[in-house]
Order: sequence, then C-alpha cells, then structure tokens
Amino acid sequence: MVNRRNYKFRLERISNIVFVFIFFLATTSNASTLSTSKTLDFPNRKIVLPFPSNWELNKDLFGLPFVAFAPERHGQRSNISIQYSEVKVAEEFLALAQDQKSYLIIKENWAKKVEAKIGSVIPYRQFKNDRGHQVHLIGIKYDFAGKKYLEKSAYVLCHGELAFLKLLSLEASQEDDLTFEQMLKGVDCRR
Repeated sequence: MVNRRNYKFRLERISNIVFVFIFFLATTSNASTLSTSKTLDFPNRKIVLPFPSNWELNKDLFGLPFVAFAPERHGQRSNISIQYSEVKVAEEFLALAQDQKSYLIIKENWAKKVEAKIGSVIPYRQFKNDRGHQVHLIGIKYDFAGKKYLEKSAYVLCHGELAFLKLLSLEASQEDDLTFEQMLKGVDCRR
C-alpha cells in the first residue's frame, strides 16, 4: 500500500512538473514572437512597435510607407500596412466612437465595387495601450473570390496626431490577428 501511494504521489508530481514545463514553453514561445522591435522613421516622427522576428518589413511598397508581411499560412501571407499622419486629429475622427455607420457605408460601397460580400462587422472598441496611447479599432469579415478575409483598421492617437495600422488576413490565419493585437498593445510614437 505504501508503495502504491508513493508511486501515485510521484506520478502526480511528475505530471505537474510536465504541465508547468509545457505551460512555460507555450507562454515563452508566444512572448518571443514579438521579442524584437522595429523603429519606423517618418518625417518628424518615429513609430516603435513590437515586431515578430519571422515577419518581413518592406518600405515604400504599393504606395504605402511600410508594409509588414507574415509568413505564408493557408496559401497566403497576411499583411499590416503602417502609416503616419502629421495632420492634427479632428473631432470628426473621434465621432467614430459614437457612430460606425459611415465606416460600414464605405466598406459596403467598396464590397459592391469588387464583388465581395461582407459577412460581419468587427465591433468598434477603444482602449489605452501599454504605452499610454489611445487605440481605436474596427474591422470587417468578408468573402472574396471564394475565400474568407479579415480586415482590421486601428487608429493610434499619438500626441494629437495619428498612426494608422491595417491588417489584411485570411480569417483562418488567427495567429496573425493575435500578432496584430499584440502590436497594437505595444506601439509607441516618438519625435
């Protein structure tokens, strides 16, 4: 009887140690996905953001200052475009918090032009990120050419000015959506 209890105790201890080890690996591997940071230089401003080591950053691509590409998943690469506006944020922008109808109208008009079908709207939300900047986030899920996509637009208020980050991803690439959310939590703006 003593041996069985001792054996059961050891087995429980080993399973607890294995669980802690697996949990440690899982949490540290997720944290290390954004272990590097990138400083993006814009005129009179810098945007610093946590950046996955396995993503690729391109400058001046498709008429955009910066575009980040994820590794290929599900036959495509998610991308995040990053822009900065020195225009002072107008009160009209802050109206997005009260009414998202104009956003939806713009997206519906776009969908008609390209023959896409909007599946759902990702509800607007606002939060303060880890660097103290206000983030406004909204998005849509849509079908296009037989595939389901996710598009999220984030407006980060930086010292009265605006940083804009936009994710375009297959809906199935949830890892890239999580990466985008983590980037938003750590994005910072500097002069």
